[in-house]
Amino acid sequence: MNTALARKINSMVRQDQKIRNSHKKGARLSVAIEKKHVAELKCIIKKYGWPTISLVGKKASFGAWLLAQHADHDSRFQKTVLKLLQKINQETQDINPAHIAYLADRLLIKRKKINNLARNFILIKMGTLCCILLKIKKEYTSFEENIVFLRLVNLLKRRMNLMRN
Repeated sequence: MNTALARKINSMVRQDQKIRNSHKKGARLSVAIEKKHVAELKCIIKKYGWPTISLVGKKASFGAWLLAQHADHDSRFQKTVLKLLQKINQETQDINPAHIAYLADRLLIKRKKINNLARNFILIKMGTLCCILLKIKKEYTSFEENIVFLRLVNLLKRRMNLMRN
């Protein structure tokens, strides 16, 4: 694992999150910082390839994706990252596949192919299914059935949480 590279990515993410959190409190979002982070991420990709889990660890790999996800000023870069993530996922599965879905969703929303209303509709349907499953839980009597059932409910909850963010 390249710890120096992981530290660099994590540092950029901390700065990104600090700016985004202050923006929520009324401060102006700095596109200049985003552009700087994208330029640095492009250099990292050129030198090392995509920061995979085995290269930089889960946290920094997530951080690299987050910086790409926030690069709304550079759709071409986001599309390049999406293709790169898809290729890595097919070849080595050394990334979190949810990152592909989120980045694809973001690009589709920007192109007006899908909107938040459709996304919220899916969340409501998943939430309804989760509630129905919890109501019928009493029908599961054996220990094994109960464990399988709870895993299904937890999977649905995780998927809902991923879609909300």
